[in-house]
Amino acid sequence: MHLKTSHTQTATLSAAPYAAMLAIACLRAADGQWQAPSRVQLVPAGQFAARDGRPAPGRAWQLPDAQGQALAAKLNARHAAPQPSFGLDYEHQSLHAEQNGQPAPRSASMRTFEWVAGDGLYATDVMWTDKAAAAVVGKEYEYISPVLIYDANFLVHDVFNAALVHTPGLLGIKGIDPVVSDPAALGASLLSALNTHGGHDVNPLLKALLAALKLPETATEAEANTAMAALQAPAATGAAALAAVATTCQVDAATLKDGAAVTAALAAHTTALTEQVKTETTTSVTAALAAKPAGTADAGTLQVVAALQAQVVALQAQVDGDKVTTLVDDALKARKLLPLQRQWAIDLGKADMAALSAFVANAPVLAPGVGDSQAAGAAAGGATGVAALSADQKAIAAQLGIDPAEYAKTLTAAA
Repeated sequence: MHLKTSHTQTATLSAAPYAAMLAIACLRAADGQWQAPSRVQLVPAGQFAARDGRPAPGRAWQLPDAQGQALAAKLNARHAAPQPSFGLDYEHQSLHAEQNGQPAPRSASMRTFEWVAGDGLYATDVMWTDKAAAAVVGKEYEYISPVLIYDANFLVHDVFNAALVHTPGLLGIKGIDPVVSDPAALGASLLSALNTHGGHDVNPLLKALLAALKLPETATEAEANTAMAALQAPAATGAAALAAVATTCQVDAATLKDGAAVTAALAAHTTALTEQVKTETTTSVTAALAAKPAGTADAGTLQVVAALQAQVVALQAQVDGDKVTTLVDDALKARKLLPLQRQWAIDLGKADMAALSAFVANAPVLAPGVGDSQAAGAAAGGATGVAALSADQKAIAAQLGIDPAEYAKTLTAAA
């Protein structure tokens, strides 16, 4: 941004002029040092709706943490090189090109995605075209609008593509904010701007900045840059800690994007160690029994231990199964699950109780009548209804290369 200003020399400077001078110096120092961010939010977390009332009156799309993590994993797998990257266009033109005959250029491409618990789905390696980057920095376009694929309960299952727009379609989605391309260069420019601002004596401002950096008043620009770089040391320490967790848990450090990912990795590692201990114990007992003559005191003791271990495992499995069944039945009574989802939910709980608990906690309460016709149809051996496709949905089906009749089994919207 460019800022033109005029000022007059004064003999004495009060606090207010100093603040104004600092703001002007900051703007001038930052001029030309902004760039479009490489990280943007694609979809918010939880419950959200569109400004025009979609997906339905009084309803909202659902994207709980468990589903969001699965969605991020799906996008990472589908768009990893050498497969096609995920694309952004302008104003959803790729969905309308067949009808209006206009080109549909990309504004950006991306391949890496992450889910931030309670926050949303992010693309973390956005590669902007020159034109789009300039539009983002110039604030001509400020928001992302995703094309969502969701089911009859408004649970989001996929993101087909997205568009760069000037007005957000989704309520609660974050805007795109330009970032400073070179913080160190900006710091040097700021110090220079403060030193030479219109001939004014700005030593009080410099003193405040140097004091904040814990530097003497005689510090050079190089010393100031070094001090600012030191402010980033906690980030380096955090990176080292993540590397240690990755090594211990035997996972890729790149997957440890947030606290939830770290917790999940540690939990999985703990579970693996527990199973390893159980296996090694059973193996040791079996080996000891085989080595001892039948009927000896030691062999009898070991047989008792082995029997007790088997009982503990069986009891634990029974307790876990009861917990899963109770949670699923309670969710059905609370109308957070459909009857057709019961076996799926039980299977999920047996494999991952935490994932089932998270799903039920974030699931909306179904309105009376929702899913009843589906349950009745399934019981009678009939198929559920299929909604007609809109023009946008037909365009998506064509780009996906699938039969429109098959695609109509899911609901799609450009939010």
